[in-house]
Amino acid sequence: MKSPLSAEQGDERWGELVDAWSEMQEEVDCDPQAYDRLVLQCARELAADPGGAHAYRWMLGLVMALAYFGSEPDAQEVREAAFDAARTVDRALREKPCGHREHPFQGDLAAESWSFPEILRDLGGGEPVGWVVPLPREQWRCPRNTAGYARVVMESLRPGTAEDVPPLAGRVFTATAVGWYVEAEADGSEDDEVQHLVAELTGAFERALGLLAVGP
Repeated sequence: MKSPLSAEQGDERWGELVDAWSEMQEEVDCDPQAYDRLVLQCARELAADPGGAHAYRWMLGLVMALAYFGSEPDAQEVREAAFDAARTVDRALREKPCGHREHPFQGDLAAESWSFPEILRDLGGGEPVGWVVPLPREQWRCPRNTAGYARVVMESLRPGTAEDVPPLAGRVFTATAVGWYVEAEADGSEDDEVQHLVAELTGAFERALGLLAVGP
């Protein structure tokens, strides 16, 4: 992976940054040191300008990093930097004026997160990517939506520290993000430890469904 880039650079370099975030999301155990640098860059940019025009970009970068956090529970320094940056963004933006009835952060995070690279490219301008973002673009760029995603990150890293986010969203997303790894390890394996991992993940999803159930 190349060195960290800037969200303010041209279309080509911006696309490279989105590619790097996408790699971090999909290949969580590929290059931990590079991923740490990406997360810390997001945290620095957000801490320096939490209400800036590009805050939504850096915030979605941190959301895409949740899969990495799920696979690297010992990356405490990086996790703390991400949490502190998200909290700074939430405090700066959550009370900004807004006329929207809904925001993307209130949707299906586990499903939509895998579309974030395409969504970010669309929101960032440049050449069309053949993708229509869910909900109008101004709702994605809305400061309150950015603050909402900040609370998703906070809740994911420290359960119980944020409110007004989809129930269990961060934890369900993180579990979903590592599901591919569990599936790959379990494919054709009869190892007791691997099968225990499968059972634990399955049980976690079943408990989440039970908590989210609102009736028949």
